[in-house]
Amino acid sequence: MSDSPTLCTGFGRVTREILTRLMATGAFDVACLGWGYEGWPYPRDEIPFDVYPSRPGSVGRDTLPSALEEFQPDVLITLGDIWMVEWIKDLPSRPPKVVAYVPIDGEPFYPPWVHFARWVDVLVTCSGFGERTIRQAIPEFQPRMIPHGADCEAFRPLPHRARPSLLSDRFVVGCVARNQPRKNLPALIEAFAKFSVNHPESLLYLHSDPEDVGWDLLDLVKRWNVFDRTCISAHASVRNGVSSAKLNEIYNYFDVMVLPTAGEGFGLPILEAMAAGVPVMATGYSSCVELLEGRGTLIDVQGFATAGRHNVRYAIPDIEDLVAKLEKLKADPGLAEAARIAGRAYAETLSWDAVVLEWIELLSELVTS
Repeated sequence: MSDSPTLCTGFGRVTREILTRLMATGAFDVACLGWGYEGWPYPRDEIPFDVYPSRPGSVGRDTLPSALEEFQPDVLITLGDIWMVEWIKDLPSRPPKVVAYVPIDGEPFYPPWVHFARWVDVLVTCSGFGERTIRQAIPEFQPRMIPHGADCEAFRPLPHRARPSLLSDRFVVGCVARNQPRKNLPALIEAFAKFSVNHPESLLYLHSDPEDVGWDLLDLVKRWNVFDRTCISAHASVRNGVSSAKLNEIYNYFDVMVLPTAGEGFGLPILEAMAAGVPVMATGYSSCVELLEGRGTLIDVQGFATAGRHNVRYAIPDIEDLVAKLEKLKADPGLAEAARIAGRAYAETLSWDAVVLEWIELLSELVTS
């Protein structure tokens, strides 16, 4: 149960990649209750399993009981933040064995979640940061850690980076991220505006919905006077994304991928950009550190802010440090090339095929115990 694999979200991709590979083993029957899926046809060659609908915003409350009754699973896996799924502990009848796959994008672990963590059969997180944060809150607890992955055949360096003529002579600062508050896209726009003063040939490329659940991106690039130096992907949304091949082309447009995020549970686009051979910069906090330390650039944190009703502490990246590190990367082709090589090599260690082997091990333990 997660974002529908028919959607163009991080959760949707993780769901699609894991379930498709589990099904391909022949050892598992799989189905998905897909948040935001409303019953429209989908390509069965790409998503070769049944998807149960769940209207947007309900996070499965509307259809989980009937889906469980019909499919009769041995194990229910939920992929989502704890606040999205903790309601399942209050169902009239307990589901079968429950695995909660949870991203932890900030700290500390919210105390009311401790009961849910102990209620599920297995709590799995996708980063070392998440594992440490949970253990700090529940010292005796033993969460599992299974990272996300990247398809290193789909995401790879392309010859001559396959750039369109519009980008041929530009230094492209790019970002692939959903336009939502945690991704902190205004900080990127501000940093790019300061960087581009001395580099008028530079261009900002945002693969993001300009009017999603975050900011009016078109207004922000006008406010910072970089409207004529910015490209925003047309028609990008959670319903209308692009193929993996096209997304790989977009990554290959970038001279650097920058994500001044407040916090990440994993950071799937960071790993995909690394697989595509793109140098990556991201805030030196949460899972970004373990993805990029020694193989990318970490933006200094100038402070923290507590946000949301779950009192999560998020990082505030240092915009001046980001600008300085963009300057350094642009001036040093050797630094950029080292990041490309190290990033690609690391991404190859986190293939989806390797990740799914960890899921097979966990599920085999559960169904035989």
